[in-house]
Amino acid sequence: APHLCDNLHIFYLIGSILTMAGCMFVVITYIYNEKLRQHPSVIVASRCIFDFLFGLCFFAQKFIPVESLACNPKHCDILGGIILFCFLCSQGYFAASIRDLYTSLKNPFSQPHKDVNKVHIFVILISLCITLFVSFYYSFGYRVDLQYCAIQTSEWDINPYNLTFIYIPISGLILISISVN
Repeated sequence: APHLCDNLHIFYLIGSILTMAGCMFVVITYIYNEKLRQHPSVIVASRCIFDFLFGLCFFAQKFIPVESLACNPKHCDILGGIILFCFLCSQGYFAASIRDLYTSLKNPFSQPHKDVNKVHIFVILISLCITLFVSFYYSFGYRVDLQYCAIQTSEWDINPYNLTFIYIPISGLILISISVN
């Protein structure tokens, strides 16, 4: 657990502002520059929208009193669920961009843009199902060690929900993206 004087919220605030600014730049550029609206830019813009919402959650937590987050479970039930959903959607779009790159490299004449609607549905549904599963079978809470709302710690040394839904998939995506590039 962090020392009482270690307040991570200022770092989350700065990180969230930088994340939201970068995402806004990408989305606004996508909206206003018609030449850039070619595939796979819709996947990148969609990822940025969820990254923006993810950053917004961290921004909001700076202004909610820690006592409310730690003592009132409804705050973290809502924020933790939104954080997990946005994180999973962002990673889902990252996976979609890896798949798109792989498809394009494997067959330069393929038309991966025809699957974009399926990608949106798949990413959002899978992210929603995982978030609802965690909400109903586990829970979110204020993590004193992280100083934000997240999946609660478990009695095990390694939290199986974090391992299953965050660490293993992210590690896999990183390894796959390195091998595709």
